[in-house]
Amino acid sequence: MIKNYYRVINYLCNTHINVSILLSALAILGYIVFSYQQVIKRGLFEYVGIDFRLFYASGQIIRDHGFHAVYDTNLQTQYQLPIYEGFSNYIEGLSLPFWALQIPYLPFFLPPFTLLTSFSPSKAFLFWLILNLTFTIGYLTVWSKRIASKSKSKSRVELILTIIISASIQNFLNLLFGQVNLILMISIGESLFNIMQRKYSKAGLWLTLGWIKPQMVILLSLLSLIHRNWAYFGGFLSGSIFVGVVSLLLGGWKGIEGVLSTLRNWLSLYRSSGITWLSAVDHLVMHGMSLTLAITIGIFLAFVALIAWIRIVKKHYLISKNNMM
Repeated sequence: MIKNYYRVINYLCNTHINVSILLSALAILGYIVFSYQQVIKRGLFEYVGIDFRLFYASGQIIRDHGFHAVYDTNLQTQYQLPIYEGFSNYIEGLSLPFWALQIPYLPFFLPPFTLLTSFSPSKAFLFWLILNLTFTIGYLTVWSKRIASKSKSKSRVELILTIIISASIQNFLNLLFGQVNLILMISIGESLFNIMQRKYSKAGLWLTLGWIKPQMVILLSLLSLIHRNWAYFGGFLSGSIFVGVVSLLLGGWKGIEGVLSTLRNWLSLYRSSGITWLSAVDHLVMHGMSLTLAITIGIFLAFVALIAWIRIVKKHYLISKNNMM
C-alpha cells in the first residue's frame, strides 16, 4: 500500500515536471514566433530593441561629446531619430511614435555602450542579443547547479530549472527590448549567494552593481541596517563609493547632475512598463485611483516585500548574530 502511494506521488511529480518543461518549450517557441512577426512588420528599434536604441545612441554621444552629454535630451533626439527612421517600418495605428528615450544610469555603467558603435545598429543589436542570451543561460545554469547540489538527480534538476527560468516573461522582454537587466540579476543573485555563504562583505560589494536600477536594491540594502550586519553594509558602502567616484571621474559634476536631473524628471510612462512598486503606483493612478491612496498601497507592497526578504534571511540562517557584533 505504501509502495503504491509513493509510486503515485512520484508519478504526479514527474508529470508536473514534464508539463512544466512542455509549457516552457511552448513559451519559448511563442516568443520566437512573436519576435519574428514584430521584426518583419515593424522593423527594429521602434518596439523590438527599443531600449537598445538608447544604448547605441548613448555610445555615439559618448564617443563624440563625452559621458556627461548622454543626459542631454536634445542630443539624444539628434542621435536616436536616425536609428528609428532608418530601421523601423512605421505602421499607422500599430507603431509607437518617436520620442527620445532618456538614460537613467550613472556614468560608471556606460563605457560598454561605446564598444557597440564599432558595428552598425542592426549588427550591434544582434551581438548584444547573443551576448545577453549566452550570459543569461550561463548564469542561470550556475544558479541551477547551486540549487540542485543536494538533489539526487542533480543534472536533471539543473536542466529543468534553467529551462523554466529562461522561459520567463521577464527574461524574454529583457532580450526583446535589449535591456540591461542581466546586470541586475547577477548583482542580486551573487549578493544573495554570498549571504548564504556568510561572505557578507563580498555580498555587499556585489549588490553595488544594482545601482544601475537603484529602486531594485534599496530593500536589500536596508536588510544590512535592520539586522545591523556591518560587514554587509560596509561592503555595499565601499562599492557604492567606488561606483560614485568612477562616475565622477568619467562624467564630472555635469554627469552627476545629469543623471540626478533625469531621475527627478523621470516620466511615469517609463515606470509603468516595469514590475516595481513604483510601477504599481503609476498603474493605479492611470486607472483612476487617487495619488495618495496609490502611494500608500505602493509603500505597503514595498513593506511586504521587505518583510518577505527578512523572513527568507531568517529561515535560512543567512545572517548570524555573531557576525553582527
